Amino acid sequence: MWQTGTARLLPRLLKGRRTAPVFLTERSARVELPPGDIDQASGRARLGYRTAEQLFKAASGGAALHQLRHSALTHDAENGASPPMLMAKRGAGKKQALARIL
Repeated sequence: MWQTGTARLLPRLLKGRRTAPVFLTERSARVELPPGDIDQASGRARLGYRTAEQLFKAASGGAALHQLRHSALTHDAENGASPPMLMAKRGAGKKQALARIL
């Protein structure tokens, strides 16, 4: 599920793109990667999670990338989202998994 802000941003981010990936490294790939992990136009590789985590920490003052998911769920719960909607968004199958949020 995409939040409204993300859903509005994605068309601008993807405008004109015909292939994946969207978030790329600063340089060309050094090793052979699957075609889906390489931007054919630039030869640059998909940005890995560790690099994304480092960039996010630097830009956010130390927050973890995974915290975004939890903070979004917390804000939704505070704004009155129903447990079924929160479970669908989180991908949880059990209500107990949302105990910290609710």
